[in-house]
Amino acid sequence: PALAAGPAPAVAAAAAAQNKVTLEQAIRIAKKAYPGVGRFDEFSSDYNEYEGRGVWELRWSKEGGAGGSCNMTISAATGEIIHLGIWQSSPSGRYSGMPAYTRAQAQAVAEKAARTLLPEKFAQCRLVPERPFEEPIIFPLKDRTYPVVYTFTFARTVKGIPVTGDEIRVGVNAETGEMQNFNVNWEDKLDVPDPAGRVSADRAAAIFTGQGLELAYAYYGPRDRDTGERPKLVYQVKDGNFILDALTGKVLDPNEGPYYLDIGGYGGGGGEPMYSRVKQEEPLSEAKQAAVEKLGRLLTADQAQAKAETACPLPDGMQLTSKNLMANWDVPGAKVWNFSYSNKEKKLTIEIRVDAATGELLGFSTYENLGPEDYLKKPEVKVGEDQARKIAEDYIKHQQPERAGQVVFRRCNKEIGPWAKRGDESPRAYSLEYARLVNGVVYPANGFNVTVNATTGEVTGYSMRWWDTSFPAPAGLIDKAKAASLYLEKHPLALEYARAFERYPDGPDRPKYFLVYHLSGWPMGVLDAKTGRELDSEGKPVAGRKAEFTDIAGHPAAKDIQLLADQGIVSAEDGRFRPNDRITGGELLAWLVASADRDGYRPLIKEDDKQLIERARTLGIIAAGEDIKAASPVTRLQAARWLVNSQGFGPLARHGEIFSLETADAAAVSQADRGCVAAALAMGYLTPQAGGRFGPEGTVTRGEAASMLVRALTAK
Repeated sequence: PALAAGPAPAVAAAAAAQNKVTLEQAIRIAKKAYPGVGRFDEFSSDYNEYEGRGVWELRWSKEGGAGGSCNMTISAATGEIIHLGIWQSSPSGRYSGMPAYTRAQAQAVAEKAARTLLPEKFAQCRLVPERPFEEPIIFPLKDRTYPVVYTFTFARTVKGIPVTGDEIRVGVNAETGEMQNFNVNWEDKLDVPDPAGRVSADRAAAIFTGQGLELAYAYYGPRDRDTGERPKLVYQVKDGNFILDALTGKVLDPNEGPYYLDIGGYGGGGGEPMYSRVKQEEPLSEAKQAAVEKLGRLLTADQAQAKAETACPLPDGMQLTSKNLMANWDVPGAKVWNFSYSNKEKKLTIEIRVDAATGELLGFSTYENLGPEDYLKKPEVKVGEDQARKIAEDYIKHQQPERAGQVVFRRCNKEIGPWAKRGDESPRAYSLEYARLVNGVVYPANGFNVTVNATTGEVTGYSMRWWDTSFPAPAGLIDKAKAASLYLEKHPLALEYARAFERYPDGPDRPKYFLVYHLSGWPMGVLDAKTGRELDSEGKPVAGRKAEFTDIAGHPAAKDIQLLADQGIVSAEDGRFRPNDRITGGELLAWLVASADRDGYRPLIKEDDKQLIERARTLGIIAAGEDIKAASPVTRLQAARWLVNSQGFGPLARHGEIFSLETADAAAVSQADRGCVAAALAMGYLTPQAGGRFGPEGTVTRGEAASMLVRALTAK
């Protein structure tokens, strides 16, 4: 293809003087890395430089039905490919069904690409394994406008220890088996501490056992109504984090200190208070507000406003600007009145919240509309953290004398802005959090938050979360040591060089590296304190969805089983697939539902057979009124019927009179099922048995069912 206008000659000359790789050389490197650029007819390029490091940005594209594009970033100093992205449209414009390549096959492609493009860097890397308890990325299997892409990450290592952020990442198109994208992040001036003398893995696990988890109450039911669900006992990661300095043995607080850590693969959430995960709902409409008030159980707007202004006296000149009634997300089924006020100049805003039934003060917030100069100005700190804590606790005692004795101090967060400098944070305010204690167990979703101005000592914000409900006694629980052991099974501690950046750098913000242990895996759930099972953010058991089966090697259905496992459709907690066992109705329906209902699907536990069958009916996999026994073996007739329905051909197949079924035992198939059997055979979902028989009452093994489902999902 003809070359479009590239960088200006002066820029190109400067690049040539400072770097070894010219534009022409970069193009040759690109074509060698991906010869497919020859099919594109448009080309453009740019030269960019940052901190003395130059790169060539190369772009190829083609418009039209068989169009596509390729973008590459090539180092002007070394000629290494930093980024490569390929997009090629499907001949039909759409993709459907299972991808042609398994993840294992795609991994071989990714390793070859990384080794070829960056041999020296790749030699320092190791594959970041998928963890068996992580959920795979699920792709819709029908009517996709994009291909399935498997992504592989190869982490840089130093003395066998991974380095956060330094990695080679390769995406492989699972439809074609070709590389789809390639990216490398690499710190050229890496300086990591010597790992000699580090805390051992066993010692790190022991520290986690002692300090990593806490027993807590958590609530997972609906917030807008009270259904009778109550808080339950769980073990959660304390403060949502566990990061251990591997050289000192000290547990690090990522919110404190001169550096903030970039922990690869780490996610909080285990200790995150449940109320902060709740999506806030819009206020009730005026009509709904009026309807609720008429019930007589709640205060009117005027009554609630009077209570609010009595509990929280307003400065002179404040005027009501809005009021609304909405659900109290801290107390299921309760309502809250919100009132907003502003002064004439709009420089001060106050919001007050009161319980809509009792008028009790639930909170208030004060906002000053500071101009840029005032906001950037360093505050004059006259109140220290200890003083602020005393002010906060005195305020809580004044508002709630009885409940003040039922909480424990959790943390102090400082409001720190752009005025802060290294060694001088100078907070504008302190936000102090207190969590409720019930039966000696913390309930983070209940408690108090108080904001104290660091200059005046004034309380500028207050919030109370309190639910008068019943709590289970902390009896019959697994102990913390057992809980820690179970948690580490699914989220083992990873040793890693963590990248860190100064919170308030004076000059260029170059990363510093710390050797740390941190929890791995995602998502970070909590453990049911009675059973030890991991729970997700909805309080449901987390089921392992990725599977590396130990009993499928050499089996005719091995590739099909692995394809389904890559998509999270099949799984096994004990590592066995049991391909020769007869499949039950509940098992096959779970697979069919998983392959059809791709939006937010979660594996259903065995107790959910009724819910599973209902979902299958909703998706049209089984007909209304069909008698299903989840524990019974699946017959070939049932498999044909459900597979045809799952692929959307059920309405047509039910017209059995228009189908010709030419099997040796066609008479054994009712006219109502003739269409499903004929369609399943014609589409290749099922294959005839010996003697040309269909065998409607014959049973199906798990391996056979896996192959049937893959054939159904890949049928064109």
